[in-house]
Amino acid sequence: MISRRAKITINNINEDLLKFIYKTKNASYSAKYSYNKKKNSYTNHKKWILNKLKKKNSLNIITVKKNYAGYLFLIKKYNKDFLSWAIEKKYQGKKIGKNNLKNFLIGKQKIFAKIHYQNIGSIKVARYAGLKPMQTKGPFILFRK
Repeated sequence: MISRRAKITINNINEDLLKFIYKTKNASYSAKYSYNKKKNSYTNHKKWILNKLKKKNSLNIITVKKNYAGYLFLIKKYNKDFLSWAIEKKYQGKKIGKNNLKNFLIGKQKIFAKIHYQNIGSIKVARYAGLKPMQTKGPFILFRK
């Protein structure tokens, strides 16, 4: 399945995309492994994303046949780059997350990701993309490239 990745900025984000990210992030299959389990309102979510895009953060949207399939979000936190991602349920298991994450990380250094130890799919994606486990804190494994 061919997928594409496009960088999103504060200038080209739109309401449909914000709603897609909100829906995907809060879907039960995604939220149960989330670091922050608190469900924000759509309004707060929108403000948070727009604020992050005004700063030096990176949002990439993955599409398949012009349909949103997932996202990769690189967020600067504690002077480090933390990566989060989510793939729509119907596109999981089709190597879309693996391939897009691996390509996204080419040439990047010191990238971190916190992954719940029971989120086997994301752990496999992270390892395939070259992220290595560093330490465990509570139910989360810290990965690093």
